[in-house]
Amino acid sequence: MSCHETINSKVKPVRWRNMPPALLLYLIFVIIVSVLDIVTGFFGPEKLREIMMPITGWNMSACYMFSVFFVVTCCRYPSLGARSTILAFLWLTVLFGVIDILLPWRKDFYDPNPYLRVSPWRPLWTIVLPIVWIIILRTRRITEFCKREHAS
Repeated sequence: MSCHETINSKVKPVRWRNMPPALLLYLIFVIIVSVLDIVTGFFGPEKLREIMMPITGWNMSACYMFSVFFVVTCCRYPSLGARSTILAFLWLTVLFGVIDILLPWRKDFYDPNPYLRVSPWRPLWTIVLPIVWIIILRTRRITEFCKREHAS
């Protein structure tokens, strides 16, 4: 058996039809958010970044960008471990969002410096949205998908 045949025999094809739509939706979401963060951060107009930063914070896609690998892994090789890693990144985002709210010097919604300003809408991005994704990714369908596929 050649090296090429060995690699091809170990690579498991992605079964897109068997995947829960919520997992595919999360994959699309993390890719879009990560690309938007890179594009606006490096190539976008500074004014756009100044508008977004008070709402999203300094790292708009931190947990999402780091979780892309594990979402793809969960799609290719479903396992509860990969899903748990994704959930851990989301819980970290919630934790940092809560810490951000509790810091006493971060209460200034009207700071003239847009990079230090904190919007009252920030908890929606840093706490509510990750919790919504946590709830979605813990649904029975995704859990059963990870268990069933991992067992096969």
